Amino acid sequence: MGLKAATGLGLLRPSLSSAKTIPQFFFTQIQYRGGEWDPNPLFAKPMVEELEVRTSIKAFPERR
Repeated sequence: MGLKAATGLGLLRPSLSSAKTIPQFFFTQIQYRGGEWDPNPLFAKPMVEELEVRTSIKAFPERR
């Protein structure tokens, strides 16, 4: 099939561990055969830092 992960660019979901829900964000990415599927591998870290500075969302730089 050639797909390693396919769920969308990112998902916001509430944390289930606390009474007050805190949104979380993580990156997802599709990997396919051929082509340049990861043209900017360092993209996630600065985006996560900026997201956390500007919002109350807890962001994770690793891709899922």
